[in-house]
Amino acid sequence: MRAFLYVAIALTFAAGTQLVVLAEHTDLYFAWAIDAPMSAAFIGASFWAASVVLLWAARQRHWVRARVPVPSVFVVATLLLIATLQHIEQFDGLLGALWTEVYAVVPPLAVALAAMQLFVPGTDPAPRARLPRGLRIALAVHAAVLLVLGALLYLWPGDAGSIWAWALTPLTAKAIGTWLLGIGTLAAYVAWRDDRADVPGASLAYIVLALLLALAAARFPDDLDFAAAQTWVFLAFVATAFAIGGHGALMSLREGRFSSGLPHGGVPVAVVGPAYRDSSVAVQGGERLEGVRIDPGGAPGGQTTGTKNAKEG
Repeated sequence: MRAFLYVAIALTFAAGTQLVVLAEHTDLYFAWAIDAPMSAAFIGASFWAASVVLLWAARQRHWVRARVPVPSVFVVATLLLIATLQHIEQFDGLLGALWTEVYAVVPPLAVALAAMQLFVPGTDPAPRARLPRGLRIALAVHAAVLLVLGALLYLWPGDAGSIWAWALTPLTAKAIGTWLLGIGTLAAYVAWRDDRADVPGASLAYIVLALLLALAAARFPDDLDFAAAQTWVFLAFVATAFAIGGHGALMSLREGRFSSGLPHGGVPVAVVGPAYRDSSVAVQGGERLEGVRIDPGGAPGGQTTGTKNAKEG
């Protein structure tokens, strides 16, 4: 699964680069020609935000953390595959063929790898620190709005002009609707799990998405009608995404949750008090770590080192 996540990072970052940097030249440098640069920039920003949360997930030691973006990966990959097949005539050339092949492989591969991981023996630990009530509510509201709006764009792309901030073709309406559903799935998962340890990657992805969308609005103002309510709803989404991401990132930073879960030649484990010197249970960052081998000759002041033996995700 970790290898799959790293491959997904490379693919999403490459697609995002093509769309964010070359938003006005998609006819030459992307799988299909996108008329409005704002559409290209939105899809590219979503790809880059996805690469951020995937990188965070790939650096986690345990499956319960690494799986945070997996439902969104499945939703996005599956819906993009369906949209591609429905508009296959627009995907020509080498890049179009590569796009089609990638999205034909990713959904079944993601399902197979996730199923294999779920059959690994073990149980999920209960959340030790719940989300702040305001943050959880904000994520839930974001999820509800994005899931509804994404479904409308995906299922009725011909009516996108009445609900979206700029003009969309049927294919770009489906692509943007797909990403709204993917982002909404991520927000819903984090809100449902109600675990602060799930927040760091999602919060960074939200910040990246909001900053890139704000930059896109500044780069391509002619695509937006600032007299229309839809434009201000879109800008409100950007602002609230930045606020949610910033809140989650600051909370995670204060609590030391951005550190990687991967070992580097043995992970130091802080143990509180001499009573734990010979115990098989250690404490790190306020959390109990099961299956940790403790060196009986601990360092002065109740500190010792050990190596995690828990199964990696």
